[in-house]
Amino acid sequence: MSYTTNTCPPITFIAFNKPTEAHISLQFLARNRDIQGTPLYAYIDGSRGTQDDSLVHNTVSVIQAFDWPGPKTIIRSPHNQGCRNAVINAISHTLHTHEHTVIVEEDVVTNPYFYRFMCWGLDGMNIHDTISAVCANPQINHAIYSPSIPYYTRFFACWGWATTRRIWQTVDWDTARMAKKLNTYAKKLHFNYGASPPQRGILRAQLHGTIDTWDITFGLWSYLQDAYCLVSPHNMIQNTGWSPQSKGTHMNGYKNINTVFSFEAPPMPPHFFSVTSGNSGSIPVRESLSIRRARIRHYRENIVIQRIKWVYQKLYTLYYHTLRRLIRQDYTPSKKNATHHRTQ
Repeated sequence: MSYTTNTCPPITFIAFNKPTEAHISLQFLARNRDIQGTPLYAYIDGSRGTQDDSLVHNTVSVIQAFDWPGPKTIIRSPHNQGCRNAVINAISHTLHTHEHTVIVEEDVVTNPYFYRFMCWGLDGMNIHDTISAVCANPQINHAIYSPSIPYYTRFFACWGWATTRRIWQTVDWDTARMAKKLNTYAKKLHFNYGASPPQRGILRAQLHGTIDTWDITFGLWSYLQDAYCLVSPHNMIQNTGWSPQSKGTHMNGYKNINTVFSFEAPPMPPHFFSVTSGNSGSIPVRESLSIRRARIRHYRENIVIQRIKWVYQKLYTLYYHTLRRLIRQDYTPSKKNATHHRTQ
């Protein structure tokens, strides 16, 4: 199946309280190749309170005023759903009436070939049922490894991606139940070891209620299904949303999450998904050894950085409290000296 302007998959645009970022994201999306006539479904979550009212209102106004090159539907939630439920409900709503969708959040900037690559990848999902998502962000430092063609990986990246109704309707959203299926040390290590940032830490935070996110559950479900994500060799997105207003997963401490943003068109080989036997252009749906090694090295670098930061923080805290104790001892008279002064 090849997409045309009459059958192009819609954009699911998820927004909340970042009007400036939302406007920039829509501007870059509207400049994408083959985007003309594409339906846009914009979902805006409700305010968390008075601190968000004006920002949410401005975000709605920005989306309403934007001149989108196709049909535009705006769905505003009457109450705050939180990051996890807002994303799940938005994608479910779009896929209720469409077979496929491309998902972009308000703080994600896309390159001009992002939508074309998503459509190309969705064609592949129609051929191979072991592909669970098409992802635009490789999350691999290109200084470690720079793939020349799209590749498959077991690990999901949620910044600019696409999926199908067939996949979405089968996802188990019970995070605790899914986590119990990581019932061997080998599974836990493999799930954690190839991803950046380390997935078990995010999973633990989600289970404890520290964060409110959806992507760790989708990624875990995909992993346990032995499904693969098709990833662009070029980083086709840039996340501009590092701010205190973010309500989902915060990963500021991890290196190379935002790999170098590329304006180039990623290669989309015509026979990449071919199932014809003997076709030299067809790539089997599995993770290559070179990609696996690159992800492991990337993971190790991040772990080393985090451990160095942890040791530095502990040493700084120890030094700070020790210094305060010494200052107190120098300037606070002891009980014995205080009694001596009173008797004189």
